[in-house]
Amino acid sequence: MWEVIDTLHATRSDEPELAEDALVGATAEALGLARRTVWVAVRYYAAYRDEVDERIAANREAADEAEAAWLAERELLQPRSRAS
Repeated sequence: MWEVIDTLHATRSDEPELAEDALVGATAEALGLARRTVWVAVRYYAAYRDEVDERIAANREAADEAEAAWLAERELLQPRSRAS
């Protein structure tokens, strides 16, 4: 559910002029879902907005932490030239 809403928010941010049905359609297409599934997610979000927003924030934080760890690993494992 949170992935659908997160994608819908991103689509809205990228294309603020989209009308309601076009926004739902673009979100469905981006995720490979039926429009009906996106509408169900929108209705769920309307009822449980705080919980879904908390999940989106937690997943973004986890993704940021994972990226930082990956970058630190890449830096550690980079070959270094020896000074003569």
